[in-house]
Amino acid sequence: MTDFIGSGANDSFAGGAGEDLFVNGGGRDTFSGADGNDTLQLNATVAGGSSFDGGSGPGIDTIRVVQFATTTTSYSSVFPNGIQGSQASLLTFPTPVSLTGFERVEFALNAGTSGGLILQSTQMGAGLSNTAELV
Repeated sequence: MTDFIGSGANDSFAGGAGEDLFVNGGGRDTFSGADGNDTLQLNATVAGGSSFDGGSGPGIDTIRVVQFATTTTSYSSVFPNGIQGSQASLLTFPTPVSLTGFERVEFALNAGTSGGLILQSTQMGAGLSNTAELV
């Protein structure tokens, strides 16, 4: 397994065949997986215009939402006052996150806390499989 750890800057990483772990750091990131079971771990707020591609080869590619160190607030037209908690929002306005080729979503949160992954309908299908497994 190869680990690619993002910083607060804009990072660009390309994985290879096999399992890769991509960890975002808060910048406008571009992560590209390939064959194998790749994992995108969301450790920080996702910047608008980021692009995450799990790859089109064989394997189950996973988005893992972890407990953020601080409370985040996500705003959208659906939640104009924001949502507080460990939300991983991929609805970044005005430029949404590009999401391709993921089949699974995991939540790794502390006991007694809530969390979520906020997507828009255009990120389903090619981005997050319509039959994605949620764990």
